Amino acid sequence: MKILILRISLVTYLLSVSAVMLLVFYPSADVPTEVLSYMQWWYPQPNTEIEEFVSTLGAVALLISFFSAIAMLFLKNGEPIYL
Repeated sequence: MKILILRISLVTYLLSVSAVMLLVFYPSADVPTEVLSYMQWWYPQPNTEIEEFVSTLGAVALLISFFSAIAMLFLKNGEPIYL
């Protein structure tokens, strides 16, 4: 029962992270003009060293958690779990 709950939570996590990544990299065309104007202004703004470090650290943490969830989905005590 615990393994089933773990698998369901990992699949849910992977789907939600994938949906967020999809929306970030492929936004829909139905974005209001105010949002587009803000994004056009915001993107070229320079980042400080701390902002750049924190954004890189966040991206690395997201990737590590994503790949760890995939690994946990298929591993149990060092042995593969067959779906």
